[in-house]
This record gives sequence, C-alpha cells and structure tokens, in this order.
Amino acid sequence: MITLSARRRGGRRRASIVGMGFVGMGNVGMGNVGMGNAAEAALSALGGGRAVATRLAVGAMRARPGRVAAALAAVSLGVMLLSGALVLGDTLRAVGESSMAPGRATLLRGALGAIETAAVLAAWSAIHHVFAATAAPCLREASVLRTIGASRVQVAAPMAVQALVIGSIGTLAGLAGGIGFAELLVRALDPTPHGLVITSGAFAVAAPVGPLAALTSAVRAAGAAPSAPRVPGAEGGVSEARVLVGTATGLVAAGAVVWGGLAGTPAVAEAGAVMLLGAVLLLGPVAARPAVAFAGAAAAGLGGLPGALARGAASRSPRRTAGAATALMAVIGAATMATVVAGSLRASLERDAAGSAQGVVAASARPHGAPPVENRDAATSSADLEAMLGAVDAMLALAVVIAALGAAGALAVGVRERAREIGLLRTVGATGAQVAAMVRWEALIVAVFGTVGGAGLGLLVGWALTGALQQPFAAPPARLAAVALAGVLTAVPAALPPARRAARRAVRDAAAE
Repeated sequence: MITLSARRRGGRRRASIVGMGFVGMGNVGMGNVGMGNAAEAALSALGGGRAVATRLAVGAMRARPGRVAAALAAVSLGVMLLSGALVLGDTLRAVGESSMAPGRATLLRGALGAIETAAVLAAWSAIHHVFAATAAPCLREASVLRTIGASRVQVAAPMAVQALVIGSIGTLAGLAGGIGFAELLVRALDPTPHGLVITSGAFAVAAPVGPLAALTSAVRAAGAAPSAPRVPGAEGGVSEARVLVGTATGLVAAGAVVWGGLAGTPAVAEAGAVMLLGAVLLLGPVAARPAVAFAGAAAAGLGGLPGALARGAASRSPRRTAGAATALMAVIGAATMATVVAGSLRASLERDAAGSAQGVVAASARPHGAPPVENRDAATSSADLEAMLGAVDAMLALAVVIAALGAAGALAVGVRERAREIGLLRTVGATGAQVAAMVRWEALIVAVFGTVGGAGLGLLVGWALTGALQQPFAAPPARLAAVALAGVLTAVPAALPPARRAARRAVRDAAAE
C-alpha cells in the first residue's frame, strides 16, 4: 500500500492507494481497469501540482538520508574538480596571452579548451551516472505508481525536485571548494606571479552541470515503462538515422581537421575537432560492440570465466559501455593533444634558443651603427614554460579523476541492472571473488576502449593544430605511453566500489531485484 499525506486547512488528509494484485499480467495494465482513476484521485486529493511533488520529494529524501548524502558528495566533488579545472584554465590562458607569441598562445588556448571541454563532459557523465546509481532504489516505487495509473509527469515530478535540490546544494558547495582548490594548485605550482584569475565564464559553465545532469538522470529514470524491469541485453538497437548522421558528421569533421592542418587554418581545424566530438557521442554505441569484442578477447583469455562474463555484459549493453567510455575517451584525447602541444612548445622554444644564439653571432658581425634586428617573438623562458605545463598536467589530473568517478557510477548502475544475473551466478556456485573479478574486467574493457579511441583522436587533432599554426609537431613517446597507462589504470579505482558491492550482495537479495 502506498499512502500519501499532506496538511491542509481542514487538518491532515490521507489518501491511500491499495490493490496491488495481478500487476503486470500480459498487456492488461491496472490503469485499464480503474486503478488509474484511484491513483489520480489519491494524488489529486493532496492538492496536486508542485506542492505534491515537493512533499513527496522531501519525504523520499528523509527516508533515505544515506543515499542523499552520497549523491550530494558526488555532485559536490564533481563540480569542485570541474570548477577548479576551469579556473585554472582561465589563469593559464591569461598567462599565455601576456607572455607568449601569438602562435604559441593560440596553441595553448586550443589545448586548454580541449581539456575544459573534456572536463565538462566527464563531470556531466559522472554526476549523471552517480545520481542514477543512488536513485535506483526509487525505480521500483516509480514503477508501482506507473502500474496503478499514475502519469509519467506525476512520477517524474518528485524525482525532478529531488534532483534539483541535491544538484543545486551540491553545486554551491562544489563551486566554493573549486575556487579554494584552484588557489592551492596555483600557489603550489606557481605558473604565474599574478595569482589566480577568476572569470564569470568558469562559473557560467560549471554551475548548470550539477543540477542539469542530476535532473536528466532523474527524468530518464522516471520515464521507464511501468512494471518493466530492466533485463540485461534488452537495450534497443541504435537507430539508422543516428548512424547516418554520426557517420556523416565524422567524415566531415575528419576532413575539416585534416584540411585545417594542411592549409594552415586553425579555425577550421578547431571546428572540425568540435564536430569530431559530436560524432564520437553519436557513434559511441555503434563502435562499442566491435571495440568490446577486440578488448574483451584478451580479457576472456587472461581472466577466464569472469573475463568472458565481463565481455558479454559489456557487449550486451553498448549504450552503457559507450556512456562510460566516451567521457574517458574525451579526457584521454585532450591529454594526448596536450602532450603533443607541450612537446611542440618545448621544441619551438629550443628552436628559438638556437636561433637566438645564431643571432648573437650575426650581431657581433654587424657593421658599426647598423640598426638592430627587431625580435617580435615574446617567447617565455624554459622555466616559465615548464611551470605552465605543470599546471596543465594538474588540469589533466583533475579531468582523469572526474572520468574515473563517472566510470564508477556507470559500473554501479550496471551492477544494479544485472542484479538478477548476479543472483543467478551466485545461485549456481559463483563466488563473491569471481563476481568482483567480472566487474573489474568490465571496467578494464571500458578503460581500454576509451583510452585507445581517445589517444587516436588526440594525436589527429594535435597534429592538425600544430600544423595549422606552423609549429613543430612533437609527440614524445614516453609521455604518450604515460597518458595511455593512466587511462587504463582509471579502471582500478573505478571498479573497486561496484565490485565490492556486487561481491557482498546476498544471493536472495540479488535474485529479488
């Protein structure tokens, strides 16, 4: 029985929804036999509209303080890391524009823009997945309300209120923490003598991410069909229109990136990079199956039964796999591009140093009274450049942490969706260690997918941007290998919480989900 209550002028009124028999028999929903009117009357008796949604949301948050605290912590941490990265990016951008030559400043701006875009995408994915994992217990109640006739709006409204409240409070705490975190990084790394640069743009970008990501997660969860439990492998296929649009966008984007690099037009190369990101978002679920088949073959060979099960789980849910891998792919792509940019800036500085030495020799041979040659290159010193690149590495580290948080949330959602499958495995004799290993191998498959794709995209965009700005292309192998290793290793911390949860889940509890 579901009981709704509210205070009205005449005292407290209670409205109960009863009659939970024969739910989900065939295609005959309870709404077709009068239960829809009962649900409508019960919800309307409390006054209807926003007041009911607010009261239901407050009651749900009071009933689950632990999950509310977990969601608040996730939103606060994601927004704090994001806002810290954005503020640090604004500071480095200001330093580059004041101390670098125009071509190098543009190159640095491109790298910072890529890192900031990847950080926003990773923060959105992290908050979305973590909120979906913490709100998962409400899905059964939402399904019951839908089954007995409550409309989609009536079910979605309380969850939307919860999402907005948690997202807004977490965002305020995260913004305050992000400024302090960025200040600590600037003082520790000392990339500029002028201190932290705070602009309104960083807040305008970071502030909506938390509430909107939580809201879309809640509305999507509330829109599930009534009494339709999630079945692993029951994901719908990717639409043909999405494949066509994604393929066309990808071809145009790749052409623009290559053309911009060869023709020396950085604006075209940057526009192509943005379009390339859109193509990745569209074609992620399409590329997930072959990528999982390739990466999962090694997992099945090395991990035995848990590796084979992880390969099957990742392959059956390409959208979830792509959602977890896309954010990591963007972060690794930005990190690879930043590595190329850093190598290019170092090579350019060394070239200028060699040119300056030759200029000194030429100046000593200049006739007496000849005017000096004007050098318009505002190159920074090697120490200043290394300080700025160290701050760029700090931005990348923040983005990687955000991506790991999102991967952990996506894996947690996957564990809940496969609760019955896990219960069946435990019933037939699988141990908790084997179940945990399955989750860890799935995280590793997702990490390899995102890392390989991101490294390829980052190298392409880095080559095009350096070529468009007529800067030397330098891709240091050791640093690129370190970036790839960091991307793969994000699977380790991301898999720990969901793997532990899956291993500790009781057989009867998992099978009852």
